[in-house]
Amino acid sequence: MIGQNWQRAKKHLPRKLVLPQNDGSSLYKKIRDRVFAKHKTKLLFCNFSTFAFVVFQFLIFAGLVAVALADRPRPYAPSPYKEEKLPPQPFAYQYGVQDEYTGANFDKKEEQDAYGNLNGEYRVNLPDGRVQIVSYRATHDDGFIADVRYEGTPVYPPAPKGGYGPYKPPAKAPPKYRPTYN
Repeated sequence: MIGQNWQRAKKHLPRKLVLPQNDGSSLYKKIRDRVFAKHKTKLLFCNFSTFAFVVFQFLIFAGLVAVALADRPRPYAPSPYKEEKLPPQPFAYQYGVQDEYTGANFDKKEEQDAYGNLNGEYRVNLPDGRVQIVSYRATHDDGFIADVRYEGTPVYPPAPKGGYGPYKPPAKAPPKYRPTYN
């Protein structure tokens, strides 16, 4: 059985092997005589510097192959991100503007509790003289609920003397410029 397997394996042995030059050791002779000479494999004897040069060439070639394979860019993949769900942060703020010179008068206040329920109100002076007040509430159960109120009565400017008159279409647009070439 072993002989049959060796006969099959012998077909795949290389016919030339590169080994360092014979240094006269008994191990070298045993390898040469028992394995290679028995199966008619030719030895290519060379000195150590030639052997080292062949090994050096192999290492350079293997390094170049490794660099060529490693040079491929990695496919793009965004870093994993999981948004952290934070508990509601209670807050309260208020601001307002009251300028007599320009007539600007508005304010806003808003607050949130530790459960995330939001309450707020803002006021705006409208051009017709009224004040619009919006009070709102936002909860997780009811959603956003707004209550809009108005204070005051609207005041409109008087109509011009003689009324506004019939509709007049806008004036015709000037003719388009068209350059003339000589």
